[in-house]
Amino acid sequence: MSTLLASLDGLLKRHYSGNYIIAQQNFIPDFTMTLPKATEKLGGEDGAFRFAVNLQRAQNGGAQNENESFRDNQTATRKQSTIGAKINIWPIEITGFAMTMSKSQVDAFVSGLESEFEDKLTSMKKDMNRQYFGTGNGTLSLVNGAIVASTALVVDSVQSFFPGMKIDIFDAAGTVKDASGVIISSITESSNTLTLGAVVTVADNGIVVRQGIKDSAASDGKECMGLFGISDDGTEFTTFQGLSRSTFDIWKGSITDASSATITNDLLQRALDKGERRSGRAMTAIMSHRNQRRQYLNLVTPQKRFNDNKLDSGFQTLEWNGMPWRVSHDCQREVVYGYAQKDLQRFEAFATKLDDTEGRVMHRISRSDVFEAYYKNYGNLGTKQPAAVVRLDNLATVSD
Repeated sequence: MSTLLASLDGLLKRHYSGNYIIAQQNFIPDFTMTLPKATEKLGGEDGAFRFAVNLQRAQNGGAQNENESFRDNQTATRKQSTIGAKINIWPIEITGFAMTMSKSQVDAFVSGLESEFEDKLTSMKKDMNRQYFGTGNGTLSLVNGAIVASTALVVDSVQSFFPGMKIDIFDAAGTVKDASGVIISSITESSNTLTLGAVVTVADNGIVVRQGIKDSAASDGKECMGLFGISDDGTEFTTFQGLSRSTFDIWKGSITDASSATITNDLLQRALDKGERRSGRAMTAIMSHRNQRRQYLNLVTPQKRFNDNKLDSGFQTLEWNGMPWRVSHDCQREVVYGYAQKDLQRFEAFATKLDDTEGRVMHRISRSDVFEAYYKNYGNLGTKQPAAVVRLDNLATVSD
C-alpha cells in the first residue's frame, strides 16, 4: 500500500513567509505626500499662526482735471487671519507578556511591538489624508434611507469606512445622536452597505462620523480643515481662518458648479480661470478621485496618437495644461480641485510621530504589566489665499 501524505504528518514542516506582513487595504496617504510643510509653525498662547492679509485696496485715485481737488482718502482693509492647530492622537497599548512573546523573529513574522507601531502610524496618516478633503466636522457619509432596528446601514458612499471602525450617527441636523460607538463588522461596496455590530434606528440623511468626533466639538470641528472647506464659498461656514466670508467675498474659495454635467476641457478651463482671475495665482496642480480622472481619460484618449505601431492608448502619467493631475481615493467623487501648491500647506506645531515628551515613547500604566504609547500631530491644513483654491463641483458621478 502506498504511503499517503497524511501518514507523514508527524514529520512534515510548515512553510512560512519571511519577516513581513502583507497589507490588504489601501492605506496610502496619497494627498498628504504631495503637500508642502509650511516654514511657519503653530504655537504660542492659543497654538495658532497669524498672518496679515489685504482684503480690499484703496480706490480713491483716478483721472482728474488740472485744478481738481483730490478725492476723499481711503485706507486699505487689512486684517489678520488665524490658522489654529487640531489634535490627532492614535494610541497603542500592549502587555509586557505580548511584547516578550513576539519579540524574536523565531517567534513571530515581525516584532509585535513594531507591528503595532506601524499599524497605528499607517492608520493615522490615512485618516488625516481623509481629513484634508473635508470641512473639519468629520462627516464620513450620509445615511441613504431610513433604517429601523437593523444592522444593515446603507450610506451614500462607503469610501471613507473600514471594518473595525466605530461610528456615531446623528440626525440630519447633526444635533441628536441616534447611535453611539457602533462598530462596523463588514462593508459591501457594491451596495454601499455597512454591516454593524448592533442594530440601529436612524433617519434618512443622518450624519455618520467617527466615534466622538462631534462630541463637544468647536464650531470648526475637531478634525483638520480640508480642501472642501478651504474652497467653500460661505455655504458650509461663514467664518474661515478667523475672517468672515460673508463680509469679504475675496476670502471665499473659487467654485464652479458643473450642474451634474460630465467633465470637459471647457469646464476645467472655466474653473481654473476663475481661480486665477480672482487670486492672480497660477494653478499648479489638479486633484480628483480616480473616477473623475477616468472620465477625463475617456474624453482625451481618442485624441492620443499611436506611436511605433503600438496599440497602447493609455497614459503613464496625466497632465492638464502642464499641471500634474493627481488622484486620491479620499477625494469626493463629484469634485475636481485645482490649486497653487505653494499656497496650500500643512501648518504644524508637532509633526506626526511618537510622543516623547517624557523622554521616552513607551509608558507603563501604573500597577500593571501594560505599556502604552501614542502617535500625535498638532497641526492643520491651511492657505494664505483661499481664492486660489478652485473647486469644480457637482460633476456627473462615475461608477467604479
